[in-house]
Order: sequence, then C-alpha cells, then structure tokens
Amino acid sequence: MVEIVPPASMMCALCHAVLTPTADFTYAAGSDEPTGITNVEYHHPVGFRFDHPPMPVPPVGNQLSELCDWCSAQEVAGYALATPFEIVMPGSTTMHYDDGQWACCSTCRELIEAGEYDALTARSVTIMEARHGGDAGLSVRTQHAAFFRAYLGVVHDDPQVLG
Repeated sequence: MVEIVPPASMMCALCHAVLTPTADFTYAAGSDEPTGITNVEYHHPVGFRFDHPPMPVPPVGNQLSELCDWCSAQEVAGYALATPFEIVMPGSTTMHYDDGQWACCSTCRELIEAGEYDALTARSVTIMEARHGGDAGLSVRTQHAAFFRAYLGVVHDDPQVLG
C-alpha cells in the first residue's frame, strides 16, 4: 500500500476561513489501489455563502476565522481530535483528506463529550438541510461516521499539533 500524502492545510487570504481540500485519486494501470492524488482544490466551509472564490494561502494561526465543523456556528469552543483520515464521499471519486481536528461550538462539544453521536449527527443534518435544502443526510452521516471511527475520545480547548 502506498502512503498518500494529504494536501497542505490552507486558509482563504481574503476572509481567513479555514479551507477544505478535495482531490482525485491516481491509480496504477490495472490497479484499484490509489497511488497518489491530483487535481487538488480548496473550498470554503459548507453552511455559509461567500462573495468571493477561495484564495488559498498557508494558515497564520492568529488570522484564522473558524466555524464549528459540525454545524457551522460562528463560535468555536474546542477541538475534537481524531487520527487523520481519508474519505471518499458517496457518488464521488474525490478524496477528502482530514487532519482529524474538528472545531466545535459549545452545543456540539457537549454532545461529543456526552457520547451523543447520533444526536450530534441529527442536529448537523437538520441545520445543513435547512441552509442548503435537499438531502444533506447521506453526506453528513458519511463524514461523521469517518470521523468517529478515528476519534481519539478527546476534546481540547485549543488546536493541537497532531502527528
């Protein structure tokens, strides 16, 4: 198995939001095993409309404008930690790389620390569907399941250096 190096973390130069990377797999001829990534793109967080395209630059800690990764609240009360993981969303060949550090607002933090993962996911689905319409359920459930498979059972007050 080839170790695939995830894309670098980036923030938007204009609004300082943490950006989400996506990429496509590359494969060796005749193999189903990914050998690398290509077509890396960065996206603004889900849940808000931005009046500009993302302008990726390396993050500067005191300039980041973070949102809750669970519900997109503009309050961050901690960081739930998991081992870094990769996920392919349903109906896609695009690989999402995750550093395993999800910001959480006070409400989402309480649900995480109480082990109320189903309630947290239901809350996230309700909020995302209200903002975007349609069915966000499968996408949200897939992302949450991947996170909780790798969850370390820890929520910190400050971002952590993982690795």
